[in-house]
Amino acid sequence: VVVVVAVDQTRPCPFCKPPFAPIPFAKVAFSPVNPSDLSFLLGNYGVKKELPCVPGFEGSGVVVQSGGGLLAWRLKGAPVAFYTDAAHQTGTWAEYVVVRADRCIKLDASWDLEKCSMSVVNPITAQCFMEIIAAKRSKGAIHTAAASALGKVFLTMCATANVELINVVRRSEQVDQIVKLGAKPENCINTSQEGWEAKLAERAEAVGAHVAFDAVGGQVCETIRRSASLMFRT
Repeated sequence: VVVVVAVDQTRPCPFCKPPFAPIPFAKVAFSPVNPSDLSFLLGNYGVKKELPCVPGFEGSGVVVQSGGGLLAWRLKGAPVAFYTDAAHQTGTWAEYVVVRADRCIKLDASWDLEKCSMSVVNPITAQCFMEIIAAKRSKGAIHTAAASALGKVFLTMCATANVELINVVRRSEQVDQIVKLGAKPENCINTSQEGWEAKLAERAEAVGAHVAFDAVGGQVCETIRRSASLMFRT
């Protein structure tokens, strides 16, 4: 069962084949560029696609026609967030996309499609982080991409679950951004400031952070490894 996700202007898709044809051609609303996308473009991601292929793993739009089945039919005309099969040749960086109905999340018509285009990759990643923290019975955690879209989702989840999150950033303005979102100032580590290594070690010990999630590598990763007794994750 497939659906076509789009915003407007349908016309025949030039390469769709039975049993799904005829399927309309349409414009996708938004599709973000995540680090996983960049890794995929460099050939370093865990998922490989046969070339030529279209990049992009998630996005948002409106279902304009279904390829059959009750679920797809019920989504017709609805705004949705969606993600594609990682091995599927059709990615979301396109004017149109074909995705399975069970990989669509129906949205309220009043919601911002740009923000909703990031409803899958980062939230699911953050949820996996939360499950690791729970499994390790850690009271706190360290995250080295705290100012990223993922970091902001993770910050919200930690606050809800009463997990002390140490937020590592690289610039002062990033500290201001995440404090406005609810990060505790004392748990914000700015690596551009002198003495950040000692502060990181002190805060990791204070909050009981035995799990770290690193997206940077290099000196920051090594400092975290030395700063606390971590069951380390990347």
